[in-house]
Amino acid sequence: MRITMRTPALVTFVAFVISSSSSLKPVVDIVKVISDESLSDSQRSQKLKAEKSQDTVIGAPFSLSCTLGDEAEIELCSWRLQDGPQLYVKGSDVLDARRNKIEGISVNQTNPRSCHISIDSLSSWDLGTWSCRVHHSASEKYQEAHIEVSENIRDINVRLPTNVKPSRYQLYLIPFIVPDNFTISGHVEIQLDVSEPTDNITLHIYDITIHERDVTVLKEDGSMVEIVGHGYDEERQFYIIQLAEAVSSQLSVSIFFTGVLNDELAGFYRSSYTEDGQKKYIATTQFEATDARRAFPCFDEPAMKAVFQINLGRLPTMSSISNMPIIEEGVAIQGSEYVWDIYQDSLKMSTYLVAFVVSDFVYRKSEPMENGVEFRIWSREGAVNQTEWASVIGPQILHYYEDYFNTSFPLPKQDMIAIPDFSAGAMENWGLITYRESALLYEPGKSSLSDQEYVAIVVAHELAHQWFGDLVTMEWWTDLWLNEGFASYTEYIGTNFVSPQTFILDRFILESLQPALGYDSLESSHPISIPVNVPNEINEIFDTISYLKGGSVIRMMANYLGVNTFNKGITNYLHANAYGNANQDTLWQFLTDAAVEDGTLINISVKEIMDTWTVQMGYPVIDFQRDYESSSANLQQNRFLLTTPTNTSDEHDYTWWVPISWTTTSRGFDKTSPDVWMNPKDAMKSLDIVLDNVSADEPVIVNVQQTGFYRVNYDVQNWDMISSTLLDDHTKIHRINRAQVMDDAFDLARGGLLDYSTALRTTEYLKSEVDYIPWKAALTGFVYLENMMKRTAGFGDLKTYLIGALQPLYERLGFEEQPDDTFLDEKLRIVMFGLLCRLDHKECNDFSLYLLNEWMSLPDPDTSSPIPTSLQTTVLCSGIAKGDVSHWDFLWERYGNSNNANEKVNIMTALSCSNEIWILERYLEMALNEESGVRKQDGYRVIVGVSRNTAGRYLAWNWIRQFWPELSAYYDTAISSSVGRIITAVASDFNTEFELQELQTFITDHEDELGSASRDAKQMVEGTKSNIDWMQKHYQTIVDWLQENLPAQPSP
Repeated sequence: MRITMRTPALVTFVAFVISSSSSLKPVVDIVKVISDESLSDSQRSQKLKAEKSQDTVIGAPFSLSCTLGDEAEIELCSWRLQDGPQLYVKGSDVLDARRNKIEGISVNQTNPRSCHISIDSLSSWDLGTWSCRVHHSASEKYQEAHIEVSENIRDINVRLPTNVKPSRYQLYLIPFIVPDNFTISGHVEIQLDVSEPTDNITLHIYDITIHERDVTVLKEDGSMVEIVGHGYDEERQFYIIQLAEAVSSQLSVSIFFTGVLNDELAGFYRSSYTEDGQKKYIATTQFEATDARRAFPCFDEPAMKAVFQINLGRLPTMSSISNMPIIEEGVAIQGSEYVWDIYQDSLKMSTYLVAFVVSDFVYRKSEPMENGVEFRIWSREGAVNQTEWASVIGPQILHYYEDYFNTSFPLPKQDMIAIPDFSAGAMENWGLITYRESALLYEPGKSSLSDQEYVAIVVAHELAHQWFGDLVTMEWWTDLWLNEGFASYTEYIGTNFVSPQTFILDRFILESLQPALGYDSLESSHPISIPVNVPNEINEIFDTISYLKGGSVIRMMANYLGVNTFNKGITNYLHANAYGNANQDTLWQFLTDAAVEDGTLINISVKEIMDTWTVQMGYPVIDFQRDYESSSANLQQNRFLLTTPTNTSDEHDYTWWVPISWTTTSRGFDKTSPDVWMNPKDAMKSLDIVLDNVSADEPVIVNVQQTGFYRVNYDVQNWDMISSTLLDDHTKIHRINRAQVMDDAFDLARGGLLDYSTALRTTEYLKSEVDYIPWKAALTGFVYLENMMKRTAGFGDLKTYLIGALQPLYERLGFEEQPDDTFLDEKLRIVMFGLLCRLDHKECNDFSLYLLNEWMSLPDPDTSSPIPTSLQTTVLCSGIAKGDVSHWDFLWERYGNSNNANEKVNIMTALSCSNEIWILERYLEMALNEESGVRKQDGYRVIVGVSRNTAGRYLAWNWIRQFWPELSAYYDTAISSSVGRIITAVASDFNTEFELQELQTFITDHEDELGSASRDAKQMVEGTKSNIDWMQKHYQTIVDWLQENLPAQPSP
């Protein structure tokens, strides 16, 4: 490996000698210093690269090749399918072991470093794993390359063998944070438990060069195991050490390697920031889901838990942090300016939770905790004044969770660090949580109350993972939702503890449940618990279903079991499975045991109920038809879809165990536990219930406080009584159910199950509504109408209607913050102001441009601003839309000068609101060039913003297609796929056959490049079809209703 050191013309190769003494401190020395001109052979890896024909078509010709690097030539090569015989390439022939010529396979040999064969006509017998074995001039060992021949690459088995498992890693890493030479020098020693004899050790690597001549395998007695070959399977990301004998018991494997300190926001990567005009770099990690293998060779599956002892090399001017505390800091490396930080052994944990950061950051230490856990918040020095809020709430939430789960936090410290470049919002690495800056930093006066709450939400989410995911981990990514669903549910509890004034528990339906209902009403949805295999499939399910539907069904389960019973089962589950792995059935059993003990479930198990919610997709709509004479109701369940099913091959019978709660205004809304259950076995029958003490003129509300994950459709008379009650005195209905009624009504109408006139009548009372929660639900429904109609002749009437509906709210709240505002008042003002400006409300736009001009007139606009922090996004967007290039340039300068991540995000979003096409085109180009000032982590915001701008929508769509190769290569397609967000933003309001055809053509042309965004793309196709269907069925209905309900215009 070549490393640019400060000593001229020297390259330092770091090798490690591990002492056999009992001392905790390892003996680590540089044992070799070599000149720039004489690179050691031990550093070379003649890794084979296997390739195949692009298309796998039965009956067509098919070629396979494996190729060495430039430094060696092939002496002997052979191919083998699965465990079949070796097929030797000799001259122009392919021979078996008896030197018989194999018919139907020819040699296509033109390169001495390549072994290339062609199958004349591919058959189903030729499918499977092909291995190319090569002996070459640069190595005494053979090398193998493995490649999968499959009609569907997602069907290949990427799981590691289970007979070899790690128990302990000792890892040495030096990230060289040097421009033009961002590399990683590494050595790992892994202790292995071998349960069945094996003649190979298979583990994961990706974008790593193995120093093959320095790889060793030792038996338990210290004797060496002979290595006869090295294999590479790029599709499975396997590195395979081939042994001369089958071995069992315990082994120790030692591997030296070189990695890349990449800029792809995954694995061990580099991040940068500018301070005092100087660009500075740090090295940081993001391993979930399958990127620990990019940092070091490892068994990169969640069930392969082990202990990790980390050693990080760094310059003395920097510092390092990892999952555990440091034992010894700054241990000199002889002959080098680098030093070691030596860390305590970790607890048993999964590879994806390992983390380390090398930086020049500083930290704020929280007040000491009763449990003795040291809590530190790290940031670049220029942002340390923004870490106080996190340093206060972090320890509070951690301690609260210990009591709530009745389970102690098992680590001696908890670090949280704000990373300048970060792909996701945050990552729950055990003891070292990494965050995007905007998710951890809060600056009063620059950041809004919503920004402050967002920090609390993300901190609460990630700290919940320290139990759900870190202490107890899912066995495989199929049950990712056990991690993310629980954290998504628990984040509300943790945030409510530190910020009860936000009423976040009541807002669960707005921010989790209702968005999940919308997503899960598509045929292209997927079950919460879904089999996944290859990395792209795993990355795809970090989505709304795993997070928001997962959290919603957990909330439903906690409600029908009773929160105390639920928490008891969770505590027992955590205690029994600590430091291990579990699947959803494990959890179901602990919850069932708790429910039986408390008497909250009788003659049924949690598994029987919850499997109907987790192993099948979708949810029911409950048809609730009242018999007013007998004071009873007839209930029936059916799967709810926004459009008529088109997948005729799906014969699954979608039925659920449904907890039905119901109430009236006289009964009240406090009791949310089920009054009756709907059984999936009887789904074809209707369920009759008696409505005790309910008068015929009183509306019934089903799904009290929307604790159940389903929609409800009533008979028309009950709908009308609900609307009348809202008009007479809306406070008689709980605000959560007011929001539920309108959300259900809008989507039932969109799906063709309810007349739009009935749905819209539920919103007529809004002129007297003052609560954010129902308003937000209503506006979500209206925004869909806005998106469908904003390029149609009927949009003018919709604008007029919505501005009129918002007028009473505007008169109450105004545009300026008031001293007696509640948190929900601020939230309501934000959504009201945003919609009014989008609807070209004159006062809104004039106010925005006035404030932007005022900001521009200040002598030092980087230190003060007249714009309220809560309205900053809308004010800047509207101001840019109504302004000119001078406003855009002014704001861009503020972006560059800002030290506040939230402000930078708001500015970046606003800059996409320009109506000047050439400005938008220039801005899009900046999104593909990090030197422009737009970070790679944020570039998607530019493209998404322009896509959502009416003036920029078609520009963005054309630009995405024109620059697709550059865009897909530049942006990640990992767990927080920017590509998926971009496709969703540009296509979410497509509603014509022409747009559908363009979208389908685009997906067909680039299907192999979509990666983890492929599910998003398919959902956009289904969404576009749904929108087309809506335009055909409902557009004119809405236009007619608007014309009938608009206030009369004065005569001229």
